[in-house]
Amino acid sequence: MKQTYTFFSIKTQFENLGDALINREMVINSSKHSKCVVDVSRCPDYFVDTLELYDKNNIELVRYGLIYFFIKMINISISGSQVYYFLSPGGYFGNLNIFSFIKNIIQIFILFFVKIFGVRVVQVGVSYERLGFLNLLNLKLRSLLYYKHFLRDEVSMCYLNAKKIKCDMVADDLAFSYSTIPCADSVLRDSILFSFRCDQDSEQYEHFKAIVTSAHREVDKSLKFVFYVQVQRDYEYAKCLLDEFTSKYSNERHLDIVNCSTSFHLAANAFLHGKEVHSNRLHVILLASLYGVKPKVYTFSGFNQKIKGLFGSAKPFIDIEDISNEIKFSPSNTSDLGYSEWLAGRKENLLHSFDIIYGAK
Repeated sequence: MKQTYTFFSIKTQFENLGDALINREMVINSSKHSKCVVDVSRCPDYFVDTLELYDKNNIELVRYGLIYFFIKMINISISGSQVYYFLSPGGYFGNLNIFSFIKNIIQIFILFFVKIFGVRVVQVGVSYERLGFLNLLNLKLRSLLYYKHFLRDEVSMCYLNAKKIKCDMVADDLAFSYSTIPCADSVLRDSILFSFRCDQDSEQYEHFKAIVTSAHREVDKSLKFVFYVQVQRDYEYAKCLLDEFTSKYSNERHLDIVNCSTSFHLAANAFLHGKEVHSNRLHVILLASLYGVKPKVYTFSGFNQKIKGLFGSAKPFIDIEDISNEIKFSPSNTSDLGYSEWLAGRKENLLHSFDIIYGAK
């Protein structure tokens, strides 16, 4: 019986632990069904180390370069093996300039070429919002070549359906399958984590600063405030918050900053001591939740549609607040039982989607 192969070439935001997480989980879930050939020739060494895929069963990390990567893929497909080619997961938004559009058209021809030789092209773990005309056209053409096109939220599904773009089902975010270290009962949860994306609108920083200021007045002074960074470009904003609050409140409360943009181990340590996490970062919320940290989810003025889509079905159990006008702090009221069951259901749905892709019973 011929071996099944999955090929994947990683190109993403390398100083973003959330992107490392979803790429890692896509490879691991695929490796349960096939032999995975993962091209890391475009990745810096520290990112490859962050993925922690060395010595995993059915996973081969290679540095072929794209030309040899595609030649290898086609040769294996021609030999009679079933071959899958996975595209990058994540969130897609905005428009393409002419140069980027032409580059994407070339990529579409490549996908068409490998499909001719029997390769199954798969897109999983993606969301879409605010796509411009050229980006919509690119996606419409590209999706016609997909063997499976699985989205991670209902809002994206409705959006693509309205645009008449081919997609199959909502399979949830790849982060849901992440296996965490069991939390010891004796761990002291003595900190509140704040992790904010502030680069989407000029008003975001001031709104989040107001939330932390309000939190300082409301929250017991024995609890530490930790400015948690999971995406490197958030560091500047987090450092500004830390500096402002240190100058005012360092004598009243322990304040700290933790940069986990390239380390799951640092993230785990921060989350194991976290009581609550307040964030508008999707994978901060998800990763913290998997470590038992109660989340308070924020959205802002039309942004963060993927968060609304992904957590919409969890609203009975989780706090989601739009802070376009409201800037006061309120603690998380996330329901332990209901939210845990919701997380487990999302994981089951995600794993089932890989069964569908590979035709498992």
